[in-house]
Amino acid sequence: MTENSHTVTYSLFNAADDLLADLIGLGTFEESLLMNVLFQDKILVHESVLFNSTLLARHLGGSPDKESLFEHAARKGFVTPAYRNRGCERLEDAYQAMLRPGVYGPTYRLQHPDMAPFKFRVEAAIDAGVKKEKPFYWPETRSLSAGYLATLRQMLQRDAPSDAAEFHPDRQAHLKFIWQDTRRWRYDLIEEAARRTAARDPGGVQRTEIVRLLGASVGIPYGEASAPSTAELVDRAGGEQEKLAMSVFIKWISQCHHLNQAQLFGTAMNFPAYHVDQDFLMDSLLRTPLDAAPAPGLGFRCDAWLPPIAQLLSIDVDRLIGLREDLGGPYLKALDEWNRNPSEDRAASVNTQLKDYCRKISVNYEEKHLDPIVARFSVGLGQGMPAVVLGAAIKGFGDEAKTLAGQFMHNVDMLKHVPMGVFATVVAGAVATVKFVKHKKARAALSPVQRELEVTVAYGESS
Repeated sequence: MTENSHTVTYSLFNAADDLLADLIGLGTFEESLLMNVLFQDKILVHESVLFNSTLLARHLGGSPDKESLFEHAARKGFVTPAYRNRGCERLEDAYQAMLRPGVYGPTYRLQHPDMAPFKFRVEAAIDAGVKKEKPFYWPETRSLSAGYLATLRQMLQRDAPSDAAEFHPDRQAHLKFIWQDTRRWRYDLIEEAARRTAARDPGGVQRTEIVRLLGASVGIPYGEASAPSTAELVDRAGGEQEKLAMSVFIKWISQCHHLNQAQLFGTAMNFPAYHVDQDFLMDSLLRTPLDAAPAPGLGFRCDAWLPPIAQLLSIDVDRLIGLREDLGGPYLKALDEWNRNPSEDRAASVNTQLKDYCRKISVNYEEKHLDPIVARFSVGLGQGMPAVVLGAAIKGFGDEAKTLAGQFMHNVDMLKHVPMGVFATVVAGAVATVKFVKHKKARAALSPVQRELEVTVAYGESS
């Protein structure tokens, strides 16, 4: 690699995952999309979500007479499809490949009815972008379904939650009954899903099969043509405790799904909404503010200011993408240089360029109307490679929020120790950004059940 070459770094965009649609909502989807477009090098999108994401459909439906932000970013080459078949050049090629035996199969309803009206819009945008930036192809040496089954077994098939879940008494009490209530799903149901998956893909498990069996467990007829939504699963669960257990279990299998994809693809992975009191699976990779801070590591943090996300999303998409193209070049170049060869001087350059980039975006807004962002840059540990960066707005409580944000980010530090097993050889580092949910009182942000993170975990180098 020459000094002037560019290393493409991807962020796996998981806000479009349809199993999470009922848990995160359109607002979180669009906020995550915006922050990824402005601050990430490239956004990587799993091929299937381009056909079945109801949140993407709602996003597209909000722009009936013009291009949406997703389409415009895709057409510019900032959104990269992840295709499993190297012969795929068009999105339609990927669609036909996924309907072959051994993948989803010809009887599966791959394209969600909500996405059907937007099929040609998505194809046009993705295909135009691929002409500028080649698609990402899955590595051929490893099985996605086999890695997923291994991840599920390691993370969920254990007598007790991760040790990290015991760092705080509140989480111990909260998780104790959920762990017990999900046992039948964590063991028997996952293994039955693996047995059924074997007919199409031996040695692994498909998440779709798990969801079908979850539906059958609450009285929804099993069928290979489709799978129930999260809303249907939670609605059919009996009693408030089982409804909570169902929603948490769905997030757990989705987190394992995204972790496995990122591991296989060698990319960063984004969680659009991480609840520190429930989604403890990530705690072995990330220190939360409920835990004691680890020893300082390599990396740095940058604080800056941006207009509120809602105001940025109201800007015409041509102008919004123009902010990145016209103003973001020095920041993205500094980030690329630091990624290839991290040093104190290059870290200082990233800090300066990010602040300047955000200042230019905010030039037409009064300072009192700006919100703080916190961007975390960490040097990867597992492969000795730098991690990716992501910034996110902290939705605010004025000056008191800034103090809370500072305390919060002090405790969200870089990964120091990777867990043994499936992640031991691939985890490169962790990056976190913070989003406080709006409440009437600032101190409500200190309640673990009301605090959310947006988390990006980086895996090695991708090019």
